[in-house]
Amino acid sequence: FDIIDSEWTPQYDPFKQWFDKHKRSTPSGNIELLCDTISSQVHDATYIRRFLPKWLTSIVASMHGQYSITCLVLTGPQGIGKTNFFRQLLPPELLSYYGESKLDGGKDDEILMCKKIILCDDEFGGKSKMEAKKLKELSSRQTFSIRKPYGKTHEDLTRYAVLCGTSNEEEVINDPTGNRRIIPINVTNINWDAYEAIDKAALWMELYHAYHDDPNSWMLTSTDIQYLNEKTEHNFQVSIECELIEKYFHPPGTIGGAEWWTTTEVYQYILANSGLKNSGITIYKVGQHLKRMGYEKKSIKIPGTNSSQRRYLLSKIYYAEAQMATPNF
Repeated sequence: FDIIDSEWTPQYDPFKQWFDKHKRSTPSGNIELLCDTISSQVHDATYIRRFLPKWLTSIVASMHGQYSITCLVLTGPQGIGKTNFFRQLLPPELLSYYGESKLDGGKDDEILMCKKIILCDDEFGGKSKMEAKKLKELSSRQTFSIRKPYGKTHEDLTRYAVLCGTSNEEEVINDPTGNRRIIPINVTNINWDAYEAIDKAALWMELYHAYHDDPNSWMLTSTDIQYLNEKTEHNFQVSIECELIEKYFHPPGTIGGAEWWTTTEVYQYILANSGLKNSGITIYKVGQHLKRMGYEKKSIKIPGTNSSQRRYLLSKIYYAEAQMATPNF
């Protein structure tokens, strides 16, 4: 008789049980205290107080069955306790639901996504485009089809884990289309005396009540995403496409002579002047980076026809000037 799969086996929800045990507690001020434990020379208190609570509240949302795609990444020098910030975040009774993984998309990751509530990659920096793609796919999944040990068939299990990471490098975003998942915070110091003084049970009950006051408060709005991208430009990994665009073109108004270019024309101009042929550059990638770099784009009518083309407004850097700005490939 299979006790585990028996319909008589009672359901157990550790998160609901914990919240029910503490639900009469209505603390305040702990979220702000936690935000203030982080010192950063790059991201100010406004940024930290905007995004850290959203990520934390998304964990409560996940405990209630709403999965989160956001991933908080602490960057900064070694030895300041970035990973310990996550390891000690949950209340003592729930610490076993914290886990660590390289998040490379393997089967072990899929199991952990269903067993843990916080899952941390402490080597988040330097991900290749393929690794970044796997992470994106992993963070987007709501369920995983997994065969339990000694099981005969696969079973769809609910994903609970909210992702986080740490890195010694600042360049942790590898997505030319823009970013709405990774929330980097560049950390110079963590005030451990203040961190350890925070009652973690009180912190999570404050987050619990914040979630129930507004169950959608943790979601990033379009305004949040725009602000996030503005404040994390330096956290994007530098690409060859981006460097070549910056080598041969300037935004209009900086050097004059602005013209409307199609993506194909920009691509062909770069190849003709750089001499690069087998670098992996594609028209699609050039278009992605032109969009992310904020170049103006509009439909321009083709003379003598009823058709129009989507073009970017660019100022060309001429040969001698471009040679002085040769990227180091």
